[in-house]
Amino acid sequence: MKNPQYFVENQTHGVNPHDRLKPLQSAQIIKAHVTDGLVLAAEAGLPDVVASFIPEHHGTTEITYFLDKAQKSDGGQPLNHDDFVYPGPKPRSMETAITMIADSVEAALRVLEDLTQQKIAEAIDHIVRTKLNAGQLSEAPMTLQQIEQVKSEFIRVLSGMYHNRIDYPESSGGIGADWHSQQAR
Repeated sequence: MKNPQYFVENQTHGVNPHDRLKPLQSAQIIKAHVTDGLVLAAEAGLPDVVASFIPEHHGTTEITYFLDKAQKSDGGQPLNHDDFVYPGPKPRSMETAITMIADSVEAALRVLEDLTQQKIAEAIDHIVRTKLNAGQLSEAPMTLQQIEQVKSEFIRVLSGMYHNRIDYPESSGGIGADWHSQQAR
């Protein structure tokens, strides 16, 4: 809420203020949304169990986009890795762990094209495996069986959301794959 224009989901017309910043500055802005969120939660009097979702759904994951950009643009200069890592803590409840996975899956599926059930399943599996390998789920009280159940439910729900539909005739007010807005013509 403090700097909404710095988050791609709030940007319009291809204007990205990060284009004018160094990667370190961008990472600090992205990181700050956790601490800013905690301040807002405290001001609103949110219970600790609810406020815990704010830092825990990011855990101590890398802010990879800007870390990668910094590594490429700084000519091999040593970086302080902690500058490109969320402050944490890692998820400490099943609910915050599931939210971490859901947040990552939602972001990843937005960049993929031609989503099929197999592509969705592979993306979810990759994300969960990456979180596990990075130790991001190590403090969450979840078994591997429960993580598999979460993955299965995500696959079921998201496959239902992204399934193909038939084209409806435009002559009857429908919209098909080749539909173009009248305003765009």
